[in-house]
Amino acid sequence: RIAASLPKLEALAEAAVTDGAVPGLAIAVVHGDEVIFLKGFGHREAGKPESVDADTVFQIASLSKPVSATVVAALVGDGIVSWDSRIADLDPAFRLADPYP
Repeated sequence: RIAASLPKLEALAEAAVTDGAVPGLAIAVVHGDEVIFLKGFGHREAGKPESVDADTVFQIASLSKPVSATVVAALVGDGIVSWDSRIADLDPAFRLADPYP
């Protein structure tokens, strides 16, 4: 079922670039532990020749906080951690830099 949807996904990505919605984008579809689809479309920057590929790194603004919160919420929902869990208890090697030693 996933494989049958990939041509549609690829067409949508190509249309987004062709229509000028974005200069470029990369898509990864992962199912279980397997990468099913991995492809770049368009250019890294508008008006520049470098193409997007599977290794292109994009600046995603300040999205890491809501993404991290979503991951933690899923772990809480699965009973793996609680909202009160301390990162240092889960990973003893974790250390925050102390700017005021």
